[in-house]
Amino acid sequence: MKPDYDQQTDTPQKAVSYVRISTIKQAKEGDGLRSQSRALEDYARYKGMEIVETFSDVISGKYASRPGMDAMLDYLRQHPDEPHAVLVHDIARLARDIVSHTELRAEISAAGGVLMSPSIEFSDDPAAQLPEKLQAVIVEHERISNAKRSASRQKARTLNGYWTFYPGPAYEFIEDKAHSGKVLVRKEPAATALADALHRFASGELSTQMELKRFLDVHPDYPKGKNGKIPKQNVRKLLTNILYTGYVEYEPWGVPLTKGHHEPLISYETYLKIQERLNGKPKFPVRKSVNEDFPLRGCVDCADCGTPLRASWSRGRRQKYAYYVCQTKGCDSYGKSTPKEKIEGAFDTLIGKAKPRPELIRAAAKMIHKAWTANITETTQRKRATERELGKLQDQIDNYLERIVETTRPSVIAAYEAKIDKLEKERVVLTERMASIKAPKQASTSDFDEAYRTVIAFIENPQKLWRSGRIECQRAAVKFTFGERLKWCRNRGYRTAELSLPFKQLGGIMNPNLGLNEKMVPAEGLEPPTP
Repeated sequence: MKPDYDQQTDTPQKAVSYVRISTIKQAKEGDGLRSQSRALEDYARYKGMEIVETFSDVISGKYASRPGMDAMLDYLRQHPDEPHAVLVHDIARLARDIVSHTELRAEISAAGGVLMSPSIEFSDDPAAQLPEKLQAVIVEHERISNAKRSASRQKARTLNGYWTFYPGPAYEFIEDKAHSGKVLVRKEPAATALADALHRFASGELSTQMELKRFLDVHPDYPKGKNGKIPKQNVRKLLTNILYTGYVEYEPWGVPLTKGHHEPLISYETYLKIQERLNGKPKFPVRKSVNEDFPLRGCVDCADCGTPLRASWSRGRRQKYAYYVCQTKGCDSYGKSTPKEKIEGAFDTLIGKAKPRPELIRAAAKMIHKAWTANITETTQRKRATERELGKLQDQIDNYLERIVETTRPSVIAAYEAKIDKLEKERVVLTERMASIKAPKQASTSDFDEAYRTVIAFIENPQKLWRSGRIECQRAAVKFTFGERLKWCRNRGYRTAELSLPFKQLGGIMNPNLGLNEKMVPAEGLEPPTP
């Protein structure tokens, strides 16, 4: 077959063009790809070539393997009998790394391509390749220098309290001249949804990472992945991201805990509570596979062996059946299952009887209001005490700083720096706590009414929360009503239940099966009357 070459110029008559830019931002805001394509089209006309395909990439030039480049090489290999010129705008578009440049050049040649450019002469002659290699080295040096300058600017901005990494779905960057660049702002409604989830996890309402994931999966205001759910690997990142506290910190760059220029979602104290819960053992452990079918999984123990009952579906001849079962070998109840309807129905009855008498609710309201009023009068004293603690912490920090200046031993300096870091975090907590203390005139009756209604609505009827049908509400009802996991006996039902503190304090639970049929102490006391 006759080669498709121009015999006079020894140039292929067919060509493919390859264009590349480094970032998506350049693709959206710039005209890099189009300007490169136009320049290569002009060059092809000048050389008398026809561009039959154009391939593009939006990726850094330090990588040899790229989707567009790989597609172009595949195209060349599919047309071995049709020599094609491979047009690139300049040597930097081919690669910005000398090793990648050499590898790609060899692959293009092996695939039958002839590398050409309007800005540089490519040659197969080793002696003529010196300018090309020198330029490739210069391009690589520029890439490394640009990366260092960019990282240095990024580090400096982070040290000044500006977040310079991907902010996640709860924040977005906006240009702000007052801050000489981009600054983070809350992205609603995702920010409020995430703040709500983090507060629920810190308080224990959401006891595991999977419960938090399920909460966000069904939350209409929080953005999801392609499958309509939150990726599992993202959950822990949400719980450990210091960004949401309004601070920035990045240990690889030596950036200490620094007050940021963005609005927080949670306080630093709440963040510390979350870290404690992540590293601690939950009172009601939950399997990752828990679903809406078994809201009591992990909350009920076998009365014989004390291990949590497992739950699963069993397939019968015509339908499936849901069971709770003990699977602890050696237990008297091993392998003996209880229908889901029986164990959850008994729980509905149990929690339905956990209601304080109306007169106790009214008495509790008066006591709570009295305590609320007393707390308001102590606000000023608490604020002054916090200020004194802050002063002491600052004195300790200054003391360690002076010691660092006076010593030259690296191990001692490292120990002092660790002490300072710990004290700085304590100072952040106290500063936030002091800022959250309202002045007496700012604390109103409406604040009390709002807080009281939320708490008392649950205490008056926890069964309502259980019957809501939402898995997070059902599990919250279990955890907030009972202080420990329940014990289930196959023959006798639930054993004596340990109520949570609010129900204990109210007393007077009208249910002997709960084991807390307590009465109020009579006015004359427990001792016999004295004549």
